[in-house]
Amino acid sequence: MLVVVRHAQSRANAGFATADPESIALTATGEEQARAMAMTWSATPDRIFTSPFLRARQTSQPLAERFKMAAAPLEVHEFTYLSPERCVGTSAADRKQWVEDYWSRCDPNYVDGPGAESFAQLIARTERALRSLGSYSEHEQVVVFSHGQLMQAMRWICGHKAPLAVNAAAMDAFRKLDLEQPIAHCQRLLIS
Repeated sequence: MLVVVRHAQSRANAGFATADPESIALTATGEEQARAMAMTWSATPDRIFTSPFLRARQTSQPLAERFKMAAAPLEVHEFTYLSPERCVGTSAADRKQWVEDYWSRCDPNYVDGPGAESFAQLIARTERALRSLGSYSEHEQVVVFSHGQLMQAMRWICGHKAPLAVNAAAMDAFRKLDLEQPIAHCQRLLIS
């Protein structure tokens, strides 16, 4: 069984300005959410993986400590579609127009700048992660700590039986899913 968990509340989620996507830490509320989530986990995981981004690593730590395991890094980090260098020192409110501009462009191959990835690259990376994670036995409980939009990409890919056409219509459909069915902090998504 594959269980993907969104990180707990981060400083960016709480509206603080941040320096770069990789080093965003949890808030005190997020730390409590991570501890509470770990205490409600019923079965010992066979494997724990985590995004290399700090907030996901911090969220995985209480569960890993509870079961005396180590969380291994895996490329399931957040979709960084805005260039990190232009976002230094900005908050979500500061970036709101850039976000709207990115999604309204609806170009799956557009890369905003250095350090950013395109929507098509996100989907390809997510498909690789799902193939890699699918190699584990269905009798193992594999827990992956990740991020909201990467989890949405997993949900979206698994919800399509036919191969995905990554085009403007698909990108628009993905954005609607992300806005209409947001993934909460520490929410678990079972992938079969």
